[in-house]
Amino acid sequence: MEDVILFLRFYGSKHKVSHHQRPFENLFARFIPFPRSLDNPYLLLNFGKYHNVVCVCRKKLIKAQQYRSDCSISTAGVNQVTVGTAETPANMYARVAGVLYLIIIACGIFSEVFVRSTLIDPGDAAATAANIGASEWLFRLGFGCDAVMLLSDVAIAILFYELLKPVSKPLALTAAAFRLIQAAILGLNLLNYYVAWLLLNGFGYAAAFETDQLNALVMLFLEMHSHGYDLGLVFFAFSSLTLGFLIVKSGTFPGILGYGLIAAAAVYLAGSLIRFLFPAYVSLFTPIYTVPLVAELSFCLWLLVKGVRIQSA
Repeated sequence: MEDVILFLRFYGSKHKVSHHQRPFENLFARFIPFPRSLDNPYLLLNFGKYHNVVCVCRKKLIKAQQYRSDCSISTAGVNQVTVGTAETPANMYARVAGVLYLIIIACGIFSEVFVRSTLIDPGDAAATAANIGASEWLFRLGFGCDAVMLLSDVAIAILFYELLKPVSKPLALTAAAFRLIQAAILGLNLLNYYVAWLLLNGFGYAAAFETDQLNALVMLFLEMHSHGYDLGLVFFAFSSLTLGFLIVKSGTFPGILGYGLIAAAAVYLAGSLIRFLFPAYVSLFTPIYTVPLVAELSFCLWLLVKGVRIQSA
């Protein structure tokens, strides 16, 4: 068996930990090295109180969670890490992220498919204005769903950072930064969407325009919103690319989920570039957005149902 180095990191104080009759007391954020060439690369870990523990085996993260048990460490020949009944913070973060991801997907689909696609007719400004006027509640509901989606995006960026920073802290931070930039862009972009409603509701400044001019302005702001959305997806594409790479390397999620997010990133980036550089081909590319939907929904369901996968020997 190849040599193994295993490290434990404790956050706490005045809790004895024994290994081959050698006690370690008053440990705070201290690394304890264990001998090489263990018969089994896993240890049976039991702790009397809650500790944050990071367990590294063969230079790969296999645990990052809280334990509660009986304050002892055994190097007996076990083939997996045995933990207490309390759910780990990593699994809790994963399931909360799954709920937020489901909210993001549901709100995004509702706003795009049931609101904008229903009310906006790209080739007819008058029809678009009439549709919005007849269904103002639906138009405003689309705004609300987008706002909820963006708030969830901010929270999920932090959760993914916490889940994946043991793999690579700089890359996890990069993924979070790109996602937060996307959220900021889309948040500001919502103003373009809302201005269309303001123009159609007869505020004082709207009286300065003829009806046709007003309808044309409405379409202009809705087009700006559409293009702003694709601008935000450029940053989201790089976030998904980095996230997918981290998932593949983590070992705590199936690699296929990471490859799916990488494919989704390619679609988002290509779609945004086509929107700005080759707009005539946007309608031809639209069906390919099925790939990100399947990839992100699969990852979402894994987070909800499985959480963080525990590796075994």
